[in-house]
Amino acid sequence: MSGLAFTPINIATHPVITFQAQFQPGNGPARTAGAVNTYWAVRIDGNWYSSVQQIAIDLTATTYLTNQYAFKTAASNWNTFTINGNIVTLGGPAAGALSGNIDGAGLVFVHNSVNTSMNFENFFLSTNAVSIVPPAIGVNGAPWNQTVAAGGGVSFGVSATGTQPFTYGWTLNGVLLNNGGRISGAHGPILTIANVGPSDAGQIIAWITNSVGVDDSLNSPNGGGGVDTELAVTNADVGVIYSETFPFVGPLPGNFSIATEGWSEAVPGSPFPLFQRIGSDGAGFAFLGSANTVIYYATTATDTNQAGLPFPNINVASYPDLNFSVDLAPSFSSSNVTAYFAVQLNGGPWYVSSSALPVPTSTDSATYSTYEMTFNSAAANWKNLTIGANNATIGSTAASNLRGVMTGLGLVFVTVGSGGTFNFDNVLITGTGVGGINVGALTGGTLNLSWVGNPAVNLQSNTNLNTSNWVDVPGSLRLYSFPVPVTGPQKFFRLKGP
Repeated sequence: MSGLAFTPINIATHPVITFQAQFQPGNGPARTAGAVNTYWAVRIDGNWYSSVQQIAIDLTATTYLTNQYAFKTAASNWNTFTINGNIVTLGGPAAGALSGNIDGAGLVFVHNSVNTSMNFENFFLSTNAVSIVPPAIGVNGAPWNQTVAAGGGVSFGVSATGTQPFTYGWTLNGVLLNNGGRISGAHGPILTIANVGPSDAGQIIAWITNSVGVDDSLNSPNGGGGVDTELAVTNADVGVIYSETFPFVGPLPGNFSIATEGWSEAVPGSPFPLFQRIGSDGAGFAFLGSANTVIYYATTATDTNQAGLPFPNINVASYPDLNFSVDLAPSFSSSNVTAYFAVQLNGGPWYVSSSALPVPTSTDSATYSTYEMTFNSAAANWKNLTIGANNATIGSTAASNLRGVMTGLGLVFVTVGSGGTFNFDNVLITGTGVGGINVGALTGGTLNLSWVGNPAVNLQSNTNLNTSNWVDVPGSLRLYSFPVPVTGPQKFFRLKGP
């Protein structure tokens, strides 16, 4: 009727047979991993078989992308199925190697969600070998080992050579990961695990397949090669309020956006500021080629659990002392750059320190040194800071002492002349004690209590301040917040440390 007529293909006389088609997810619901499973189909002497391996369709594709499949006769590659009118019934593994004449071919779509569609075109069979190159992760594409404090988040990245589209998979200690709860990116090149605990420590394996790759096992897929990466989980000391080491998530081509770590930037042109230093170590690249004031910053809204400890609500009145520190390297034309700490209060206004960090800039250096600043709330120590889309503006001295909840921390770089570069790493906030409890807004009959989480700190409650019957709130260990109902008997809450 159209195209070439289907003629029987004798498998024995054609040592190479290639299936090919082009695919694009048809609608939004179909772009969710697992919503539609697609398989190659072949009929041999009247009996139908579907490929064991799913077709690796790029769920983000906005155009039709080509998939190929190298036909193999081994029974392990095929499952049986039957067609009865408009009913397709999937069966079990093929009884033996396929042989005979191919007298039919097609595609099987298994819809696991309603209202899903998958578009396809240009289906053909060829006796030429596949032209698609199988994926190969290689040393430079492997995820890096990472260490993260319990309660924090961690991200891993993987890349491969070969012909796209790719299908990605991740396992943790041999268990296949799927999106949901603490897991995101389980079917993409960047995996993120939030709120890690001791049970998450161990082996992370990334694997990649495309339409000519065959998964022998999760640990060693054909053409991809299992990549063994280690996740170590430590316990932060009580008093470590916030920590970000800027691990290089990679290894995808080029540098990474600082947003990968939950940070934002107000920089002209929005460059990619994360780069790899040595091995798995990364840092921020604060470069500007002209005079301007820029800021890189984290807030409770942006730095939720991507990597390192999430940024908590820090009640400045709950700590007798707060200390900021950062590692800086004045790497290029550094005499044109001056660095400052900045803070956000109560989710609103920003302030920048009146005094610059004492970074020597007479000689450019790639060596990082640690610079610290003790938080002092006196108005004379701070200036108003306005953050725009691609710069920041320093204003007059703060009108009053800084009070309330610290909801953000940043690094401001003032550049003059023809520009320069400071690299930064290892941002840390420390204080003494477990801190206090912040009470959020009333929402749906509950109040959100937030605090600085730690594996050794948990929330406790009591109905009476005159007794010692404090009990642990179940499930609050390592958390940074907890919703409590405002109905029922009165309750008092406190934090309990080691």
